[in-house]
Amino acid sequence: MHERKLMSEMGSETPRKVLDPVAAAHQYLSFDKGRIADAELRRALTDYQMQMHAIGLTHMRGFEERDAGVRSAAGLVMKYLGTEAEKDKSELLLAILGTQGLGWEGEAFTTEELDTVRLWAMSKAMTIAGGTSEIQLNVIAKTVLQLPQS
Repeated sequence: MHERKLMSEMGSETPRKVLDPVAAAHQYLSFDKGRIADAELRRALTDYQMQMHAIGLTHMRGFEERDAGVRSAAGLVMKYLGTEAEKDKSELLLAILGTQGLGWEGEAFTTEELDTVRLWAMSKAMTIAGGTSEIQLNVIAKTVLQLPQS
C-alpha cells in the first residue's frame, strides 16, 4: 500500500522539459479554420483534457476526505488513474510529434522531444511498479467495490 501511495504521487510528476500536449499540438500539428486538422488527434486531445480534469477533481476529493478524517481508497484508485493517464499522455504526445517523436538521441531532436520520448518509455514502467494496472484493478474490485472473486 505504501509503494502504491508513493507511485500515485510520483505518477503526476514529469521531467521539466517534457512537452505539454496542448502546446505541442499548436507547435507540431496543422490547423484548419482554427482547429486541429486531424480529427482523430483533435478527439484524442479533447479526451485527454477531460481525463485530466476528472483526475484533478478526484485528487481534490481524496484530499477533502483525508482532511475530514475519512478513510478513503483514493490512493488505490489514483495509482491506477495516474499511471494510465501518464501512459495516455505520452502516447498522445508521440502521435502529435510525428517523426520527431521517434528520436532517442541526436541533434535532429530538441531536448523536449527527447525527454518526451523518454517519458513515454518510463510511463510503461510506471504501470508495473507498485503493482501492475491489472493487479491494481483487482485490488480495487475486491477492496473498494467488494466484488466477489471469480
